[in-house]
Amino acid sequence: MSWKVPDASDIATVVKAARERLLICSPFIKHYGIALVEDAIPATVRSVELWTRMDSRDWITGASDPDVVLEFLQRHAGKRQVRLYTSNVLHAKLLLADDVLAGVGSGNLTRGGWSDNIEIVRVVEPPEIVEVLGYAEETRRLLSPTSLAEYGAFVGQCLTMADQKEALLDLVREVAPVPPPGPAPLIPLSEFIRWCSAQPGFAAEEVVKIHKNVDQTNRQGHIKQAFYGAQRFFQEFPEHLSYLRSQAPDQPFELDESPMIGDWIAFLQQFQNERDSNYDYDIGTLVRILPESLGGIVIGGGGGGYPLKLVFPLVARRMAP
Repeated sequence: MSWKVPDASDIATVVKAARERLLICSPFIKHYGIALVEDAIPATVRSVELWTRMDSRDWITGASDPDVVLEFLQRHAGKRQVRLYTSNVLHAKLLLADDVLAGVGSGNLTRGGWSDNIEIVRVVEPPEIVEVLGYAEETRRLLSPTSLAEYGAFVGQCLTMADQKEALLDLVREVAPVPPPGPAPLIPLSEFIRWCSAQPGFAAEEVVKIHKNVDQTNRQGHIKQAFYGAQRFFQEFPEHLSYLRSQAPDQPFELDESPMIGDWIAFLQQFQNERDSNYDYDIGTLVRILPESLGGIVIGGGGGGYPLKLVFPLVARRMAP
């Protein structure tokens, strides 16, 4: 196949061709990219090998989501062999399905790499794939085998730097161009966390604890996506603010049992493609971490449902004029 502009369907084409082994090579990996891979992995695949970087600066700058990578590896470790190799000088991008199909190009497993940026990709078939297989064998020797425990410790270290990451985003927004007409300016997460730190009650304490990863559950991303999602919802449906402000702010809000659940689900459907790099939120990511009862795709509850229920009444109070 000739070189072409990348499309998310190219990922599915390569990954679905795997029968036993799948190799994923990407220096930077975001929720968007790894979700495209995971959605396409056939049940017959027995081995998943992943090559990536292990540099905390990638997380602080928002270039990569190591916590998302860890969750992906942990999910698959229970049903197939998982191997991880890392190098902070890795720059290659490759998907390899057994010895039958490969995707080679310039894009990382991020929304930019497969949707927004100017990139290039080629899907490689036999007999040319022999050269790709040879490259993979040679390159593997340059990488460091990394256990899930080692990578988990790295992720935990990254997540203790949540305040530094938000401080960097605050600086970026200060010098960013004036945004075009659209949604009203958002309250930054860093400001919301400072506000929660001064609020009494269980919910505010839980939000701060999760944001700082005190509970070591690696759910800072869930708090962030829920916080910005709730803000955007109230911008689109301000009629619900007074009701939320009347609810107890110190307990999780049972959104799925409330009269506003229909509008919330409609909001997710309408704005699922909205994202903002200056605040580092993505409504599509929020949809992917929420349970079905809250308009998401996670089956059986869990995911980002609890953080969303925590922030909902708090965001309503913080947005009070």
